[in-house]
Amino acid sequence: QVVLDVNDPIMGKVKMNTIIIDEKLEGTSTNIYPWKGTYFQDIEIPIEAIANPGYQFVRWDGINITDENITISIEGDTNFTAIFQIDTTYIEPLPLFINELQSANKNVTSDEYGEFDDWLELYNPNDFPVELNQYALTDNRDYPNKYKIDIPLSIPAKGFAHFWCDDHTGQGINHTNFKLSQKPNEFLGLYNIKLDYFEDSIVCPNIPQNKSYGRSFDGSSEWIVFNTPTPNATNKWIDEEVTDLDEIFLYPNPNSTSVLFASQEITGKIFSITGTYVGNVLHSKTIPIQGLSSGVYLIKIENNEVLKFVVIKT
Repeated sequence: QVVLDVNDPIMGKVKMNTIIIDEKLEGTSTNIYPWKGTYFQDIEIPIEAIANPGYQFVRWDGINITDENITISIEGDTNFTAIFQIDTTYIEPLPLFINELQSANKNVTSDEYGEFDDWLELYNPNDFPVELNQYALTDNRDYPNKYKIDIPLSIPAKGFAHFWCDDHTGQGINHTNFKLSQKPNEFLGLYNIKLDYFEDSIVCPNIPQNKSYGRSFDGSSEWIVFNTPTPNATNKWIDEEVTDLDEIFLYPNPNSTSVLFASQEITGKIFSITGTYVGNVLHSKTIPIQGLSSGVYLIKIENNEVLKFVVIKT
């Protein structure tokens, strides 16, 4: 029997083989540790100590090994305890952003094979580089780790990372296994695998050919259409170069935050799916929704168009 423990489950957890022992592990109770498993003797099994953000691994208690990754050979009942401590040098990183994308690249920019493929750009707002090997990109909300960035790759401080969305992973480390489409309301997400949440996501409109859709400036909450795309470079808002989309859409949608955004200024009334009036919006792109419970809502705007959004309270 193998017994795995941690000095404080708030500080970290242990991974044994492919099993991460935390509250998400099926069959565990509220008291996850100490965790017990039965294995055949003389079988080598890898275990890993995983520190949570703000903490660091110190050692394996009893054997005084400081390497967070070790391989154990089961020869009888064995106990391993991962010791963690507060990381006094830890700086809470700002989230990365999906910063710009292009879904109809006819002849703007080509990859190393001369192909004019779809692309997206990530932006790092931090004053230090961020490793990307714990992230994934996806065009499917239900498949968050569709394209795992499991190769050594980092975004420099205040810098960018560029990915070709061409479904040609064999062409290089920055080629994803999905393409972008010109269909409206396509989901695009940046998923933090280690922390198990979408660090950023966007529902894309139908983007005109050879134009890009991006944040009005790097990391901004406002999205606009650029006549002049800026792949792997800072977003530049020049009034005469910005194109308005006729279609009005809401984002992020579904929404688990306190604010919903519209692609254009709108005026209208907000109703629940059952027809109950719950509020209004007046000449604004920003719609506060912190008082709404989980459910489907409708906004009836001035031209009698109805916009739908979903609130998810976590």
